[in-house]
Amino acid sequence: MLKILVTKKYYNPGEIARVIPVKKDKIISITLQFFKSVNPDLYNHVKSIIFNQNKKIKLNIYDAQNITDFKQTDLEFKDMEKYNYEPLNNYKNNKDIIYIPLRRDSNISRSIKKDEGTLDDLFIIVHEIAHSFDINLEFGPNEERDKKIYKFGNILTETTAISFERMLADYLVENNLFKKDDMEQILKRRLNNSSNKAIFVYAQLFLSRKKEENGEITKKDIQELIKEFDSNIQSIKKLGISIINDAGKEMLSNSRYAIAGILSPTIEKIYKEKEFGKIQGYLKESKNGNFKDAFYAIGITLDDEGLNKLKENIENQRYEFESQLEER
Repeated sequence: MLKILVTKKYYNPGEIARVIPVKKDKIISITLQFFKSVNPDLYNHVKSIIFNQNKKIKLNIYDAQNITDFKQTDLEFKDMEKYNYEPLNNYKNNKDIIYIPLRRDSNISRSIKKDEGTLDDLFIIVHEIAHSFDINLEFGPNEERDKKIYKFGNILTETTAISFERMLADYLVENNLFKKDDMEQILKRRLNNSSNKAIFVYAQLFLSRKKEENGEITKKDIQELIKEFDSNIQSIKKLGISIINDAGKEMLSNSRYAIAGILSPTIEKIYKEKEFGKIQGYLKESKNGNFKDAFYAIGITLDDEGLNKLKENIENQRYEFESQLEER
């Protein structure tokens, strides 16, 4: 299944990103209207976050180039940082704070006004807010259900966030809010991110198995991976070192993104078919740590039939995206 995600790359890292400025007020307005289009309950939840009416979830949107002037008084959680230089959803002590720094890149900030963000920021705010859907703040950190979810972290949290990014892209095109061209590079980067994470997870599993079977990672094992993914010796060596050093935390983090690459096309398909009840069921089960039931909620059984359905949805989404690129 992981191999399906790594068959093609769409984005050249050396390519200069096109910056699409968007007024901060417009970013917030579109975010609200998008979630309203998905589900009234989600809309009310997001609205309470954006207007800081939620006592347990706080949202900070600020200018990263003017961070010394940023003040957080009534919004402050005393045991959390006031700001962060990168977008972040930080869950701690049964509270959640979302950081959205605008104009993060000093190289492009000159072309963006102080009351503006970018189209990329619109995707980021939807992504980070969507993480809050997977956090159950009704249970304290010592409760058994909370332990069940957060012992290793919610394995579906990136699936939820990336799925809502994909839904947002569909919403923007359907409502003629931005051109497909404007979003192309953003979507390419996000597709490739899942692809890169999938390569890492597959390679790490492969090398771990080889080390367990043979007691070492051989030159032949490395060559097999290089051939499999058309990779280079430096990147594969890095993977080998991570296996030797037992980088379990990095493996877990990458696994979440790889799972997102596998599951999110199915959730996007459900969104397009307007079966919002299934998405609501998925969110309920994911939030409570019932991951198997979250799969069932979106119609995925944990057998060959379910795997084939996931594979079909991944391939259909990729075909649709490639067709859009060919049309231009």
